[in-house]
Amino acid sequence: KEIQFDQPIINLFLDNSESLWISTYEKGIYRVKKDKIRSKQVLFPNTTSVLSEQDIEGGLWIHSYEEGLNMLPYPNYEYFNSKTHPSLLNKVSSLAFDRQELLTAYSGEAIIKYNLKSGKVDSILTPKLTNKVVESLYKDTIAEILWVSQRGSLFYQIDGIWKAFKTDKIPGFNSRSKVQIIGYDVDTDCNIAICDNRYFLFRDTIIKYVSPEFEDKVFTICKLSNRTFVSTFSGVYLQEGGTVVEMKTKFSPLKELVHSINEFDGNIFFAIKNRGLYSLQNDSLKLFKYKGFPIENALVLKGGEDSLWVFSNQGSFLLKNKGEISAFERLPKKLSSVSYTH
Repeated sequence: KEIQFDQPIINLFLDNSESLWISTYEKGIYRVKKDKIRSKQVLFPNTTSVLSEQDIEGGLWIHSYEEGLNMLPYPNYEYFNSKTHPSLLNKVSSLAFDRQELLTAYSGEAIIKYNLKSGKVDSILTPKLTNKVVESLYKDTIAEILWVSQRGSLFYQIDGIWKAFKTDKIPGFNSRSKVQIIGYDVDTDCNIAICDNRYFLFRDTIIKYVSPEFEDKVFTICKLSNRTFVSTFSGVYLQEGGTVVEMKTKFSPLKELVHSINEFDGNIFFAIKNRGLYSLQNDSLKLFKYKGFPIENALVLKGGEDSLWVFSNQGSFLLKNKGEISAFERLPKKLSSVSYTH
């Protein structure tokens, strides 16, 4: 069956059983199980809810301002929420897990830790945090540090104590700046974060590297060994060592915002909303096609080492190793707009 969405997709999540969960703006969450969409299984219809985390026992966690914090126990997917469990507060804006199975969430009033085994919830006092909404949470499981990003500030908690992160080494940081921590990079043994027109690397609580300033805000980056691909709102750059190359000068399609950059099967894939899906190999940029037609408005999610999920105007596809592409259950056939979350 063909499913169309009138509203944007805001998040894609592939769980451990290879089910794909599609979070939409104001239309709830859809589940795709391998090659079949279960269109009748729509969670939280008419809400903007996001399924973005899976715990160690397979439970799937959902948050939204309308429905609060919710969990789908594996494998039955029968959810409980903050209405049936009053200890889980409403208006949850972000989630994070740590290795002790503690769920960390922001409720608009406090940061909460929920122990999955005991079922107990403990509110954490945040006296040093501002009154602004928490933009994102990130748990560094190596250094055991919890990070909280708010507009114009970044805080971390270590050994139960909250401290403000020193941003003086980030040029141009101001009260409107927003930090988004992407994740851990094995090659540099650092975490990667985006801040306005730059990105930076940090280990523990010390900044190790700050990138040059790009001409527009950084949207996402893909770091591969000594090469870093940087997507800004006005095009793509390639950074190798201390050299920054404007890829948009050499490849005209890369003058626009690239929504996602993925390495797959020896190629770099760029998904460009208004142009299509491109692959870069041996310094050559090629437009990827299906049955002779460009894959327009592509949104890409890497599903392990052997496949890419590709969503586009023509439908949805699985791209396998060796360039094999197969039509997937065609959802969505048309996207009104796209945003990509990490």
